[in-house]
Amino acid sequence: MGASFSSRLGSSPSSSSPSSSSSSSLYASDRITPQVAALAELQGFADTVSRCIGACYTRCLHKHAEVALDVSEMSCTDRCVAKYFQVHALVGESMKALASGPPEEN
Repeated sequence: MGASFSSRLGSSPSSSSPSSSSSSSLYASDRITPQVAALAELQGFADTVSRCIGACYTRCLHKHAEVALDVSEMSCTDRCVAKYFQVHALVGESMKALASGPPEEN
């Protein structure tokens, strides 16, 4: 990937565009492998969990003297996590819809 990337850096932007057929071979080596996609998905999920923990901890857990959670903290945490992932899924669906473009009219 490094050699093809550096060769593209040396070319002028007007001489090759991603939409031209001659430059499509330049991008062939830049395809995402299943391993890279899986790693990106795992990192994204870990980031989502970390953000969820931070948000729900701040919102629901206030007493640090207790070792165990009380009933109100448990129910708040359950609701918070459920809402967080529900909103995350809705945002993901909206982003997919935006990325795919406007729906075709028939």
